[in-house]
Amino acid sequence: MLRSRILPLLTSALSCTGQVRFTHDEETGNTKRKVNLDDDERWLEAEFDEKLRSPEERYAHERQREIMKSLIKKMRNEHKQHVESTLNARDTQINDLKQQIHAMEKKIQDITQKPPQE
Repeated sequence: MLRSRILPLLTSALSCTGQVRFTHDEETGNTKRKVNLDDDERWLEAEFDEKLRSPEERYAHERQREIMKSLIKKMRNEHKQHVESTLNARDTQINDLKQQIHAMEKKIQDITQKPPQE
């Protein structure tokens, strides 16, 4: 008798857990980290910090940005010059090798076209 009372409850409970298990968004075994932007209020603090800065702090911040921009521009120019100098050096090496190949081909032609010495 106890079996007849527990069995329907057990089947209904298992069917509910089965539905939850198979309709769950996340895959079994993988736990995803859910980002909750309401809890993370750092962006709001940054907005307030920007507005609460004194004029001196704003000026210093702008100067730092200008310095960083100039450094980045300088680094890009130096990199561009380095690449150009490397390309020029390789081009001169290639031209030298082409001249050597041309000279060797000419020597080979001269050697093969000479009449045999008898």
